[in-house]
Amino acid sequence: MRLGGDEFAMFIPEIVDESNANDFFERIFDNIDEIEISEMGDRKIYVSLGASICLTGEETTFDQLYREMDIAMYESKKQDGYCATIYNN
Repeated sequence: MRLGGDEFAMFIPEIVDESNANDFFERIFDNIDEIEISEMGDRKIYVSLGASICLTGEETTFDQLYREMDIAMYESKKQDGYCATIYNN
């Protein structure tokens, strides 16, 4: 769903650990890296991602997950280029 501005949220039930998440992030980055927009010249599109993993059986709310993802995303934005951070309290 689109949350506002340039922020999007995804719920992906198959990702249950950091290894799965990192593989998914790499696929996203690889696909975005192939995008070429002639009007942008040599400039690239970069993405900052934040994630929170909720394991089966854990009780949480969308609001809690969103806060965690937001914290992680802002950590990613501190880096140049592609970056994905998984929330770790």
